[in-house]
Amino acid sequence: LILPLMISVSSSYLLASSIMPESIYTEKLRRRGINLRRGIYIDALRSVKVRQIMTRNPVTLSPDMTADEALRMLTTTHHTKFPVVDSQGRIVGTVIAEVLEKRCDETGCEYTVADLMDKNFLVVDLETTMYEVLHKMMERNEGHAVVLDSEDPTRMLGFVTKTDVFRAYEAAIAALRLEGSIQECAPAFLD
Repeated sequence: LILPLMISVSSSYLLASSIMPESIYTEKLRRRGINLRRGIYIDALRSVKVRQIMTRNPVTLSPDMTADEALRMLTTTHHTKFPVVDSQGRIVGTVIAEVLEKRCDETGCEYTVADLMDKNFLVVDLETTMYEVLHKMMERNEGHAVVLDSEDPTRMLGFVTKTDVFRAYEAAIAALRLEGSIQECAPAFLD
C-alpha cells in the first residue's frame, strides 16, 4: 500500500513541476512582476568581501583613557562600539558605549577603558565575505567585527558594523538589478 502511494505521489510531483516550474506561491508573485530567483540574494552576500566594506582608520580608544574621556568622545562620534588600541597600535579589545554610560552612572567615571573593555571580540580578515561576517555576527549576537591583518593578528586594519554589511548588501542587489539579473526585490509583494 505504501509503495504504490509513494510512486504515485512522486510521479505526480514530477509531472506537476514539469508543467509548472513555479510553486503556487511564487507563481502568484511572478504574475505581479516579481522575479524570485533562488540563491541570488545569498550570492550577493557572498560576492562582497570585508576589504570592500570595512571602515579604515576607525575612531579608536586608548586603554589608559578614562571612561569619562571616552564618553566625551562618544557624544561627538555617535558610535556605539570602539576598538581599543594600545600605544604600539595593537588591538587589545573593544568597548561598548552602553557599558561606559552604565559604569559612569554608577561610580562617577573612576574606571579606565582597559577596565571596561571586552578582550573577546569578533575578528574577521580582509577576505571574509559579507555572508560569513553576518553569520558570525548573528552567531555571537554582535553588531561589530574587528578586521585584523592575517599576517599580524594584533594589527587592526579596520572595523565592520552590521550597518556596513546591510549597506553593501543593498548596493550589491541594486547592481544586480541594473545588470538585469533580478527585476524586483522580494518585499515588493507586501504593497
